[in-house]
Amino acid sequence: MLDIHWYDWVTPSSPGAALFFGLIFTLAAAVMMRWHMKSWKLFFVAIGVGTFISLVMVGSLRWIFGFYS
Repeated sequence: MLDIHWYDWVTPSSPGAALFFGLIFTLAAAVMMRWHMKSWKLFFVAIGVGTFISLVMVGSLRWIFGFYS
């Protein structure tokens, strides 16, 4: 269903792969923020903002620009 390949972390070839790797990188950034700042609030803000941006960008690339067609 996601159709993930080994090279998708560089340039995702499907919307599912783009969303998957966007969320993985978001989680990594949130964990680093939690580790450095020692704040759960910033951790959840980073998760929320990163997830929102990933969804908006994958959606706009798919439906507005036709990138994954």
